[in-house]
Amino acid sequence: WPLPPPWYSVKRDDTSRRERTNAAKEFEELASMVSEREQLDLKLWHLACLANEPERQQEAEQLCRSMLQEAPACVPALVWSQERGFEVDRQPSIAALRERVNHHSASVEDVICLFALVANSEGIGVGEKILDEQRPLFDAEGKTHIWRAHKGQALVGRGQENAALRLVEEESDPLRKRQVRQAVLEAVSRKTGKPAAQADDLEAEFRDTGDVDALIGCCFARRKLRDWQFIADHADEIVKLAGTEGALRLAVEGAFFAGRDADVQRLLTQNVHLCSASALPSDLKRLLAESYRRHGLLGKAVASAVE
Repeated sequence: WPLPPPWYSVKRDDTSRRERTNAAKEFEELASMVSEREQLDLKLWHLACLANEPERQQEAEQLCRSMLQEAPACVPALVWSQERGFEVDRQPSIAALRERVNHHSASVEDVICLFALVANSEGIGVGEKILDEQRPLFDAEGKTHIWRAHKGQALVGRGQENAALRLVEEESDPLRKRQVRQAVLEAVSRKTGKPAAQADDLEAEFRDTGDVDALIGCCFARRKLRDWQFIADHADEIVKLAGTEGALRLAVEGAFFAGRDADVQRLLTQNVHLCSASALPSDLKRLLAESYRRHGLLGKAVASAVE
């Protein structure tokens, strides 16, 4: 099923938006033509098309709500509702997932989703208890690293940061260990507001792997630290590797606050095609106009502000 991507990785150019619009219509039509048992999968793809358009969030929320009314334990719909902040009634979903767990018919995905829902509504301790009770399921499916990642976040939530970091060391596989560590460090960053360790870890991953998500995650962490120079140093790389309006916005913001006005102007004029209708959104227009003003190009500043 389609996983919800972070907004910075969603393409906003005209071709991508047109293809999502066409796909949404196709999935909606197909869902009306198949049996009820097959409808859910098609509705999930329809939901993904809608939920990746900022202007269609209300439609996506309504579709997600109707899907959960029909199937309260639909994990993909619950994940999309959480990632996009949709208002849905989660209590029936908690009850349905609890029933699966109690009848020993739950999957790892079911347990993780229930853990998240219960932790948010009833407290981290209640959610952690579910996670602990279901540890054998993760072990049996060879997904103990996933259990450790969520257990680590629960420990951080209860103020047990050192215990969470010790949990990281229990993972022997290097790739899985990195995944567990990053989950723990992200939780530490959220709880303490101190993302330095997370930023350093993601930077090291990017140096090792060249992974664009690691670079952008690092830049968002550096953003919290107001380390504008780091973002500005990697601005071109961010835009080239991600190729999205969200990545362009992050790169331009870094260059702007680092005082690199020429880079702001170059990034925006060369990459406007990444934006919807090949036109800069109002916030990027303001940054461009201000960069021209600071650069002494008042005529261009005025022109940019009124376009």
